[in-house]
Amino acid sequence: MVIVTVAFATAATAFMIMVVIVVMTTATRLVDMAVSNLIFRRCAHGNHFYGESQ
Repeated sequence: MVIVTVAFATAATAFMIMVVIVVMTTATRLVDMAVSNLIFRRCAHGNHFYGESQ
């Protein structure tokens, strides 16, 4: 009974770690995409505005 409990706890812990890694990876990608889009839009807008002002 103890062995089954330990095995289940180990599997649950491993599963939780896997889920956390996947979530963090996904979140990092989403943040990276959002930041890239913001920077790209800001630069594009800035260049467009600068071009118009000249």
